Amino acid sequence: FALLHEHPWLPFGLTKRCLGLASEIGRAESSNTRTVAFFNALSVPFAIRNEDADRLTILFNLGLKIDGDNPGDYTRRALQFFEPNVPWQYNFLHVRELCYAASHDPRAREAKRDLDEFVRNEPLSIDGLTKQIQGAGESH
Repeated sequence: FALLHEHPWLPFGLTKRCLGLASEIGRAESSNTRTVAFFNALSVPFAIRNEDADRLTILFNLGLKIDGDNPGDYTRRALQFFEPNVPWQYNFLHVRELCYAASHDPRAREAKRDLDEFVRNEPLSIDGLTKQIQGAGESH
């Protein structure tokens, strides 16, 4: 990763391949030794922010893996890179809310508001829509 941090013009696809390997090894490793090393390396942006969205997504996933069942310090450290314009996805918002609440982070209230707003405005699933239609038909 040192080359990715220093040199912006590396061979095409090298950055994606390195990120993919870090993700795969991190996911498969049981001891987390290399996973933590990858996390630390990915915490620093690459030259000219190459593949930044992928880098941050993998950083977030590695943080979750290291923290285990309870999103903690590694997850919180990864989340900081997404603030203030976080991905508007349920799983991300849910983990963010859990992590900030558990760590008593000052952003916990905002994370809860964001998650609540997302859920309130989420489109109905097929099952939910079907039930709503059936309920409307029964009331006529």
